[in-house]
Amino acid sequence: MNRTNCLLGRLAAVFVLVVCVYAPSGRVDAYDSPYWLGEYFDNVSLAGSPVHLQTTDAIAFDWGFGSPGAALPVDGFSARWMRPVELQMGTYRIRTRADDGVRVYIDDKLVLDEWRDGPVRERSVDVALGGAHLLRVEYYERSDVASVSMTLTRVEAPTAIPAPSSWRAEYFNNVVLSGSPVFVRNESVIDFDYGTGSPDSRVAHNNFSARWTRTMRFVAGYYRIGARVDDGVRVYFGDRLVLDDWKEGALRVIESPALFLAGDIPVRVEYFERAGSAALLVDFTPTVVEPVTPTPSFAAWRGAYYANAGLSGVPFITRSDRAVDFDWGQGAASAGLPADNFSVRWTRRLRFAPGSYRFKIRVDDGARVYIDDRLLIDEWREGPPRIVVADASLTEPAEVRVEYFDHGGSALVQFAYERIDRSFPDWHAEYFANAFLEGEPALVRNDGAVNFDWGMNAPAPWLPAHDFSVRWTRMQNFAAGWYRLATTVDDGMRVYIDGALRIDQWREGAVRSADTVVWINAGRREVRVEYFERSGGATARFEIAPSAAPTITPAP
Repeated sequence: MNRTNCLLGRLAAVFVLVVCVYAPSGRVDAYDSPYWLGEYFDNVSLAGSPVHLQTTDAIAFDWGFGSPGAALPVDGFSARWMRPVELQMGTYRIRTRADDGVRVYIDDKLVLDEWRDGPVRERSVDVALGGAHLLRVEYYERSDVASVSMTLTRVEAPTAIPAPSSWRAEYFNNVVLSGSPVFVRNESVIDFDYGTGSPDSRVAHNNFSARWTRTMRFVAGYYRIGARVDDGVRVYFGDRLVLDDWKEGALRVIESPALFLAGDIPVRVEYFERAGSAALLVDFTPTVVEPVTPTPSFAAWRGAYYANAGLSGVPFITRSDRAVDFDWGQGAASAGLPADNFSVRWTRRLRFAPGSYRFKIRVDDGARVYIDDRLLIDEWREGPPRIVVADASLTEPAEVRVEYFDHGGSALVQFAYERIDRSFPDWHAEYFANAFLEGEPALVRNDGAVNFDWGMNAPAPWLPAHDFSVRWTRMQNFAAGWYRLATTVDDGMRVYIDGALRIDQWREGAVRSADTVVWINAGRREVRVEYFERSGGATARFEIAPSAAPTITPAP
């Protein structure tokens, strides 16, 4: 059937049932977008309307203690990115790295699920793909630092894609598609004109409904669904309702927004007829939408590397760096660069919620940090590894520039920032990049509980996976009584109540538990838990709870 004739024909008939589904036969601007379209929400559940939209060429974000946009909180936000791709047939590896939760869908099918709170962690899964697909990545940030990345890499030879099926039609003698259908048959097209009759002698002339299901193959692109209906119709792609006019009414025309479709998609068309004759036409039409104009990406640092120590001339190489966190030792920063006498300039636009921030750089030899061209840290001199700190009050997104040079010997540069005017309603956590609680903490944040099993991973970006330490402190109100203190640790932990040492496990060792029962006087008391990790696995757990009085065993 010609699609135009299907749309325009039979206009003289007031009550006609016609369903036309147009499956494009040629390539309709096959679409492999270089950009992800991002929707950002001011809650952790992707609920409501997005408060911020942004396109990006990669999902590689590290917001630290910031947020993706001025309209978003620094904690308790979520995001959804979508991108159409057209792939050669083969096996592909999806790899994510996130703090807190992330999940990945291909054509609405969940293929990777890490939708849970937790420190930064990596996950990968292999899937067979080919042809056009819609990728969707969803993320939420609960608290503290926020980061997420996703990559798609082909790893194996091709596999086949199953062919689409025909329509399966089910007819019901009621208007709500309930119970068992009175008959079922396969239909090559949905194109009917019953007049005042019915689809079959087993189906009533009025008060009937029908459901057609089929997997349809769409060339990657945008489509618009048009419908001409009397009485009600709705259309689903998978479980997603994309067209809804489920109501009684005279002949009318409705239309969906432009939708991106790609690959094999389960389609379901539902219809009901209340009385009189019936009319239904559903048309899947390729359409053109205006391209999204890319906005500046906040995803990564732009690093310009120079084969001299003065940032002069043309960069030897320019690349994207996920973080300014490098310890090259005696080696070169990149193939072809000298191991000594080189320099780097990193630039990145960062979003800052209004507040006070602490910027820190650890460097050997020289570095300087600018915020919107204002020099904040100036250590542009030769010297051994050292940490330099500076504070600034910020109210909006800012251009951050980190410059570095190495003259000789080891090469090291690590840059980070944190918000310092935050409250600590739970545990005030200070993380150190050494096993001795020495110097300035590398990270300060609120931890909801001392309950961590980091395994072989670092507890947060810019911290080592081994040889780190943590100090947790909180003020807690106590009623006078006995309390049980319990720890599980690998390697060392000690617990203080108002400065008095109550549990001492300050030694290296595999995971183990220790507890004690102590009397605590009524009032507001400081609880302090200290921990260090030397090597191997890393576990730190502490609990405090009311207890019965300790049992005293008589001496023999």
